[in-house]
Amino acid sequence: MTKIPYIRLLRDVKNVSQARIYSIPKQQRSVHLDLHVLAQEKERLKKELSQLQMKSRLIKKRLAQSNKRMNELKAIIRSHPRLNVTKRNGT
Repeated sequence: MTKIPYIRLLRDVKNVSQARIYSIPKQQRSVHLDLHVLAQEKERLKKELSQLQMKSRLIKKRLAQSNKRMNELKAIIRSHPRLNVTKRNGT
C-alpha cells in the first residue's frame, strides 16, 4: 500500500488569534476595542437622531396640511348654508 503525501492547507496555518500574537497588550486592546465600539454607537445614534428629526419635520408638515384643508372645508360649509348637515330626528 502506498502512502498518500500530506498536502499542507491554508487551515493548517495558524492565524493571529491561534498563535496568540498581538501587537498591543490585552489591557490596551480592551480600551481600544471599547473606544471603537463607542465610536460606532455614537455614529449610529447620530444617524438615528437625524432620521427622527426628518420624520418629525415631515409629520409636522402633514399635520399643517391637514389643518389647512380642514379650515378650508369648514369655510366652505359656513359660506354655503345648504351644505350644512343637520341632524334628523330618527330618519
